[in-house]
Amino acid sequence: MRKKFGLLVGAMLISLFVGSVMVANANAVILSEDFSAKDTETFFSAAYKALPTDASKPMYMITGGTPVVENGVLTLSNGRFSIGALDVTPTTAGSTPGGTLDLSKPYKISFKVLDVKGNPSKKLQVYVDNNTTGMANSPHGGASRLYSMELSSIKAGSTVEIQGSVGTANSFIQLRVESEGTVVIDDLVIESI
Repeated sequence: MRKKFGLLVGAMLISLFVGSVMVANANAVILSEDFSAKDTETFFSAAYKALPTDASKPMYMITGGTPVVENGVLTLSNGRFSIGALDVTPTTAGSTPGGTLDLSKPYKISFKVLDVKGNPSKKLQVYVDNNTTGMANSPHGGASRLYSMELSSIKAGSTVEIQGSVGTANSFIQLRVESEGTVVIDDLVIESI
């Protein structure tokens, strides 16, 4: 009887340990950004934040327009930038430049919206493995566009949360605001769920 009780207690302890490890790893942060770079040039440099696989390449790359980083926030006006891409070679239906974000399992992208201005019918968009403006320009096809919302539906002071399951172990993300629109964001987090 004592032996069976000991085995039962041991099994329960192992179960608790495995369960706590699974909970601890459930929301692993893939990337966290507070836009604390002193200016735009610094933000888009390897000196500020480099790719984990190549210290000479920046984590963030401009893919269109003129994103601006100042005073601890990012302003996107008719601009776009990639997160974790190996370079800015345009994606196609058959190829991407590759990336360093492991998005092979379900994940969540979130960020705070501090301000929204401009034409309310223009959109804020988030892509995976696509650094262009066309959603089909990715091996994921139309599924590469994870989020597309008119500015009229996005409120200053809100937090955007996007759940995704499209991606690979070598992916990247792109944020874009269409022309005539402006979105100011802070506290961007990409995490597994």
